[in-house]
Amino acid sequence: MVLVLAGNATVNAAEIAIIIDDVGRSLPAGEKIMTLPTSVAISLLPDTANAETLARQAEAQGRPVLIHLPMQSESSHISEGRQLTLDMKGVQIEAFVEEVFQRLPQAEGLNNHQGSVVTQSADTMRWLMLALGDRYFIDSRTTHLSVAADTARALGVPVRSRDVFLDTIEYEQIEQSFADLIEVARLHGSALGIAHPSERTLEALATLLAALPDDVRLVPPKSLLHRPAPPPGAVFALPR
Repeated sequence: MVLVLAGNATVNAAEIAIIIDDVGRSLPAGEKIMTLPTSVAISLLPDTANAETLARQAEAQGRPVLIHLPMQSESSHISEGRQLTLDMKGVQIEAFVEEVFQRLPQAEGLNNHQGSVVTQSADTMRWLMLALGDRYFIDSRTTHLSVAADTARALGVPVRSRDVFLDTIEYEQIEQSFADLIEVARLHGSALGIAHPSERTLEALATLLAALPDDVRLVPPKSLLHRPAPPPGAVFALPR
């Protein structure tokens, strides 16, 4: 939380950060993200056709880039390209992580795509965190049983967990999720939202970010790494 001037008064500003996941499949969708404020981060699926192009475009804007690493989920469906699985050994995890960061050197951190199985494994998460080096990890929290954030903290890896998934089907629902993000930030000082690059979501975010309240500040995800995080499930504790 930082101090900003609102008219003639000094107030505490709640900080929000937003990551757009699943980027790289569609070049037009990726380029539409580039019209959002540059603090909005993109998280790229590393094996998609447009990932490298969009990473370079984001870097040119000064926009944060993350790797959206596919990880084994409770579903048998295998997502884009390769994924991190429970049966991978430590050296395999290290090689996998290093390879994707070599392909996308613009990336400053990593978050999980799916991963409801492997983020429950302390051993797998330990090897992943060790492979990150001086980079940071964002836990997308696709399961409430995730041990990723706790494992990262135990190893001294900068980490933050997702507080709100922003996108749903109707504009009014996206608007409500965005309002939840702001309310969590006001209550706890900061909040992290994750969205996906659908046309409806990107249009809604453009409108909502252009009308941020004076007491709310949009920051890059990296700015939240050392802020106190809301408790898991904070959004469900909001009054309705």
